[in-house]
Amino acid sequence: KLKKLEKELKEHHDMAEEGYKWRAQDRTNSMKSNSKVYTMIIDFGQGLRTPTLSFGAAWYRRVLKVYPYIICGYGKDGFKDVTYYVWDETIAKKGADEVISCVHRNIMSFLPDDAEHLIIHFDGCFGQAANCPFMCFCADLLDPSSPFYLEQLVRITLKRNPVGHTFCDCDTCHGKTQSTLRKNMGGQVHTMEKLDGAPEGLVSWEEVITTAGFNCVLVTQKDVLDYTKYLMTKMYKKPSKAVAGTSSARKKWLIS
Repeated sequence: KLKKLEKELKEHHDMAEEGYKWRAQDRTNSMKSNSKVYTMIIDFGQGLRTPTLSFGAAWYRRVLKVYPYIICGYGKDGFKDVTYYVWDETIAKKGADEVISCVHRNIMSFLPDDAEHLIIHFDGCFGQAANCPFMCFCADLLDPSSPFYLEQLVRITLKRNPVGHTFCDCDTCHGKTQSTLRKNMGGQVHTMEKLDGAPEGLVSWEEVITTAGFNCVLVTQKDVLDYTKYLMTKMYKKPSKAVAGTSSARKKWLIS
């Protein structure tokens, strides 16, 4: 039994190491001169406590949940972009519709006109990208009959991080954002977005993110579309080969 557990542990570590190497390789290949590959690494960052007041009475008050969705993009000729899509709990949740809305917007904004292969790295959270609606969205990008169709794309590869080894570029960027707040901006945040006419000393997450060197997009309710309702019709059948069956069948779905 011990040998079996040791074998399983080794396989898990090998898979994780292979995943990290894949990501590094995809970044490098995407940023080569005249590359036809574009790589996206997508993930939610840790929720942004708002406000971050530290005195006792404020700590026990109701705080606002602010969700940061982070997309790191890598393209030809050394192109790199990091964009935060930010909203609070009164605007939207953290489901497939929110994720697809952000990813689609990012693709339309940054995908090079001559990119033929799109690679997307994501974690295993089922409610976000590791689900059927997200797969269907990617399939629609390649489907000439879909309104989402992108004629330039020939192939989309989805790569999911192994469970327990989901640390990625998005986490590194989020760490830099938190460090910027502590070291350069006094350590306290009061609002999500920068307010017109705000008094000196009132800090927003929007300002912290941009000071850290990243793009910040404030998401509104109009920006979150009901993709799942469109994609998941009554005629839809779950692609069992994507989650079950033989190893060779799963590889056809290009999911790590």
